[in-house]
Amino acid sequence: MMRSFCFGLLRAMACLSLVASSLNAVRAEPREDRSELSPDVERLEVIAQPWLHDWLWLPEWIRLSFNYTNEIDANPSGGNQQTGTYTHNVAINSAFSSGFGKEASEWQEIDHWTLNITASQRSGTSLSQKIPNELAVQQIYGYGQTFRLAGLWLERNQAEDGLLKMKFGKFATFDDFASSPLYCFYTNNGFCGQNWGIPNSLPVMAYPANQYGFVFYLGEEDGPHVRSGTYQINPDGAEPAFHGADFQIRDSDGLAQFVQFNVPLGSGKPQAARRLEDGSVVLVPEDELEVYYVSGLPQPGLQLGGWIGNWQFPLVNGNGKTSESNEGVYGLVSVPWDFGGLVLDGRLWANATYGLTQSVQDVPNTYAGGWVGKGLFRNRPHDAVVIGLANVNWSRDIPDGPIWESVLELGYQFMLGSNVSIQPGVQYIFNPMGKGDVDDPLLLGLQMSFSF
Repeated sequence: MMRSFCFGLLRAMACLSLVASSLNAVRAEPREDRSELSPDVERLEVIAQPWLHDWLWLPEWIRLSFNYTNEIDANPSGGNQQTGTYTHNVAINSAFSSGFGKEASEWQEIDHWTLNITASQRSGTSLSQKIPNELAVQQIYGYGQTFRLAGLWLERNQAEDGLLKMKFGKFATFDDFASSPLYCFYTNNGFCGQNWGIPNSLPVMAYPANQYGFVFYLGEEDGPHVRSGTYQINPDGAEPAFHGADFQIRDSDGLAQFVQFNVPLGSGKPQAARRLEDGSVVLVPEDELEVYYVSGLPQPGLQLGGWIGNWQFPLVNGNGKTSESNEGVYGLVSVPWDFGGLVLDGRLWANATYGLTQSVQDVPNTYAGGWVGKGLFRNRPHDAVVIGLANVNWSRDIPDGPIWESVLELGYQFMLGSNVSIQPGVQYIFNPMGKGDVDDPLLLGLQMSFSF
């Protein structure tokens, strides 16, 4: 196993070297010149406050936070039964670094490094098991409703172009690949988290499960960069009985290699704005600037990636045979779109996944898309309105298996200060369980999130 890991790591570095040579040929919009932003101008932005850190009087080199998120959903119509369920996730995140509180320009080598330890506790019941349907309507359900170690890793970061990030330890694959902050404005698992088909076709881990991994980012801080990750394949490690603390490496484990190329499609520069007497925020030309409006939406961009898996993957036709190969490609694009001035800032996005070895992939073909807008109501500039559609298609090699399932989600996120949000939403599931045997359900839901 260690020999395979070393081979995977060398292959990752080779991929980085090959792709890095193309970085100079790819140029997006010029990066934001932060020196042009006046430090004397107020910034209207929402940044979660470190309440727990301050309450405990922790030293600067420790970062500690606690987040509680619940989702209450019910289906008043459709499905095999009409009911409602509650589920929650508690996240405890800690990080330790001598570089905290220092300017990056003043860092010594030790200051670049951070030790991260994260934990999760989940409780509740899945409404998707009651309906039933496959695209979980409550994303925070899964991997067993228990307490577990979600991640333990060392990470090196730098602000200069080059080797931007290096991390190794135990963490989820989709912390770094096939994901975007845009996804977590949604509550259905068809959107939130990662491209849904990948962890359902390749046995690598999503939060809060983990496996061993090595990850590198190489390129420009605000420009194009390439990511490479090598991961252990050990599905048994996600069993609730291990509580995320399975540190074994077995001869039967496999390897998964991910490579992803990221290109920004916009600068994400704060917008010139003015605040009216009634508290409303309006965008203005630069020469009328009074405040900077920072929506908090991620920088627009393009992600193109793929994976190669090496393990004994069971064929989905159920004949008991296996194949050593599991490969696929995926993409994500997001662009700025304020819907003709309807909102202050917005992102239109789409993603797709295509499996190249569908004989071992349960869900090889998926696509999703949507729009997230901030500032629909100008006196609430950090609320978000969301709309999305996701579709999954199962492998045709599955005997008498499901064919397709889709979900439409609409939601509105109210920001109540910097650390609290409430998001009512509506979902409609098309063809639940993928075979036409369950009536399409309409769902009403409410997500609440508190950070400390």
